[in-house]
Amino acid sequence: MNTQSSTQQKIIKFIQIFLGGFLALSLIIMFGLIQKTDTPSSFEMDQQSKKIGSGVTEFKIYQNQVYVAVPSNGEYLIPEADPQSIRTLGERDYSTRQIALDQKNVYCGNLILKGLNPKTLQSIGDGYLTDGQSTWYCSFATIRNPDLSMITEIWQTLLYNLGFTAKPQTYLYPFNQLKNAAQPYRLINSMVVSNGENTYAKGKLIQEAKGGKLRYINSMAEQGASVGTSSRYSADGVHVYYQDQRVPVKDHAQLLSFEFNAGPDAEFLYDPLDQLFYYHTQAFPKQNAPYEILNRSDDHARDPLFLSKEGIWFYNRTDKEVVRAGDNPFQNKQIQLAPDVYHNGQDTYYLGINDKIVRSGRGSKVCYRSTTLFKIENTPLKAWEKVADVRYGGTWSSGTVWKNGARYFYFDEFGQGQSLDQAVYLIPNQKALQTILNPSQSTDDIRKFIRNGLIVQLDAKKAVQAKYDQDFCLSNLWSK
Repeated sequence: MNTQSSTQQKIIKFIQIFLGGFLALSLIIMFGLIQKTDTPSSFEMDQQSKKIGSGVTEFKIYQNQVYVAVPSNGEYLIPEADPQSIRTLGERDYSTRQIALDQKNVYCGNLILKGLNPKTLQSIGDGYLTDGQSTWYCSFATIRNPDLSMITEIWQTLLYNLGFTAKPQTYLYPFNQLKNAAQPYRLINSMVVSNGENTYAKGKLIQEAKGGKLRYINSMAEQGASVGTSSRYSADGVHVYYQDQRVPVKDHAQLLSFEFNAGPDAEFLYDPLDQLFYYHTQAFPKQNAPYEILNRSDDHARDPLFLSKEGIWFYNRTDKEVVRAGDNPFQNKQIQLAPDVYHNGQDTYYLGINDKIVRSGRGSKVCYRSTTLFKIENTPLKAWEKVADVRYGGTWSSGTVWKNGARYFYFDEFGQGQSLDQAVYLIPNQKALQTILNPSQSTDDIRKFIRNGLIVQLDAKKAVQAKYDQDFCLSNLWSK
């Protein structure tokens, strides 16, 4: 056998070994990423497990083992928990549903709060616990584990499904130990405790806060609703805080919070003395004040838009900064015809959601999200005539029908919750008009109107667009 053929055989042998190893590794990974068959299903857990206690709790016993529900990632086995002595802390306290204790440990979800004595444990309220010596906070809302990277999660999932490790802690109930002091902590406000020396909000220390004077800031009333309070903005007579962070504004009685929707990142602070808004702790550009809110709801918008003499502004969630979206067309006059429909004395403007979604065999991807202020030209104010309210069941109004010139329009009040992303739609003909003016008692009719072409989106000009990228798409590079 010559040298050349021997070398070729060695190369072939190496390729065979490499491919065989690659195939074996691929099979291991494939089977490892498949969920373990011995993991109890949610159905099995619901049907065969026993809830611990008679009150509100996330803990249960299944096959003589203790499990706890960790929302967003299913059930977790707690191997350290004793099924014979496990108990809940409060039967009717929703804020302790994620807390349990046995003869040895105190559990925040499936994790042990080390050092807490279960024999003397008491609830302070709103997720705060003390054994008389140590004080802890255990949140009743889960978060994604900040210490678990994607690569680590994949690797741990592989090992877990192969039976080598415990289930990855992808989500958890966040917890934190409070500083010890001579005086005990007491609940002074919702989610806030203080001992006179240290003050915590949702388990996070508020630096220099005067705990005894801390209060939540009033929220803006909308459409005659009663004034509530913020769940995130607080003040102590001197300083203002967003959760545990200081806001660069002095406390005074006229400060107001503004929550655009129910999301955790949607609350603003308004200072009426200088007509300036803050997003969390970030002030809007002061040189462009005063500001006012254009839209108070998210019915036809992703974000609130703010008007100033220098333009229209919004908070860009991707770039994390206040951005100018475009010119303010309401410098001289702003008249509101209907929710999310406005007029400046010359043209009509309305709000609409204008996202870009790319769909493929692998699913859909949101390239960007956008709140757009559309412009209907050649619609003088004096030509607008309200025709009728659109009512369901004879009483419930969902919108209004308007006429301008020879054209009829539907001004929507349902919003995106009913799949209506635009505030204004065109009614194309008389037949459609009569159908819309005589709806049945079903609110599904409005979606049928869209599907059947009884109301259609206008081919209107995009006057202002508040847009931010969400997922990477190649088209985002040239669609700025």
